[in-house]
Amino acid sequence: MATASGRCDSLLQRFSDQLQCVICAELPRNAHICPHCSALFCHDCVWQWLTRAADEDTEDVESCPHCRKQLRPGRLVKLQWFGARVEPLREALERAVNGDDQAAGSDLNLPQDVEPKPQFTVGTFTLRNFRPQQMPTRIFSQKVVDDLGSIWRLEVFPRGEWMSAYLTLNKGLEGRYEYIIETLNNFPKRLRFESNFKQRSSFGAAEFIDTRPIPGDAAPMNINFRYFVRPVSFEEKCKLQQKLLDKLDKQDELLKGNPN
Repeated sequence: MATASGRCDSLLQRFSDQLQCVICAELPRNAHICPHCSALFCHDCVWQWLTRAADEDTEDVESCPHCRKQLRPGRLVKLQWFGARVEPLREALERAVNGDDQAAGSDLNLPQDVEPKPQFTVGTFTLRNFRPQQMPTRIFSQKVVDDLGSIWRLEVFPRGEWMSAYLTLNKGLEGRYEYIIETLNNFPKRLRFESNFKQRSSFGAAEFIDTRPIPGDAAPMNINFRYFVRPVSFEEKCKLQQKLLDKLDKQDELLKGNPN
């Protein structure tokens, strides 16, 4: 049976992964969300992103760095409760991880078991011979197929001061998925979020890797990506399975009605 500190350690990791700013990957300060995809941001991070894009007259003008839908600074939604409620919980979890279980126990009620979830579908992709400013605008990974037949791929924008990375539902079952995008070697970075995916929709981070520190004459390097995706719960997976069965039933009926 897991100890209280062990359970807290797991909860703290999940807490950090799922409640992080899309841009800086830290616990959001003055938390705001996108009204389209509910991605979390520090107010300063997203404000700087939106105003910088407008000043530079780029293709990303006033668009969310997570879902890429149009977003003006005035439409950001402030989370009034975030700082008052989330920060004390994080501190209580940290105290429990550090061994002060008795003190932490007065602040939060620890679950005995973490809710089981479906297995991740995993994909890998290597960006070869990377050199800043000498790359194509966009590169796609090979497609991967999950156990329900949905097709996924990673979309990387390696050119410019920041490398962007997005996971795309190329074809398959629309629903709410949990996903992770990470790099493994030269630029260790990890993002973990939940989003409502539709056909050909993409979610990720516009500022995934800062390439500005890399000298222009640096030797080419390989960057290894790994990405994971799964339905957010077994309940969600059952809904997706039912969608798939309904689709197959309709196809079967069409075939029976038109044997040729």
